Amino acid sequence: MTAEEYIENQCSEFEKKILGMGYSEKFEYTPAGASMLDVLKLSLWGPEGPSEEEVGPLSIMWGSVFTKIIAETYDCQWTVDPESNVPVVIVKCGSRGMQVKAIVVATQAFRENKPFGPMWIELEDHLAKNGASKK
Repeated sequence: MTAEEYIENQCSEFEKKILGMGYSEKFEYTPAGASMLDVLKLSLWGPEGPSEEEVGPLSIMWGSVFTKIIAETYDCQWTVDPESNVPVVIVKCGSRGMQVKAIVVATQAFRENKPFGPMWIELEDHLAKNGASKK
């Protein structure tokens, strides 16, 4: 399975999960979707968040969605990081690429109950400073 296929599978599971919990709108993999992850988490589980048993699989889904938002927003290539063995995107920044381990950062953010909206803004600023190419 490729990195992109893994992320796509996790995003499909994410969509099934939120539909099964009553969210009826189609999720958009756009920069606005990063903030929507915060809204969904709060509306589906409240301020206390999901149960400990659910946190592991859900954090991977949320991390995968965050990764797909990057891939849908920027010119990039998919690969697997050889050290951590996780899917990553290489964002085109001028004549070079910048590896973004979004799934790792976003999974940790979910587990620590950190908001995704500000994290997206910080990432966008960092990529812009490095000349990232948007689609």
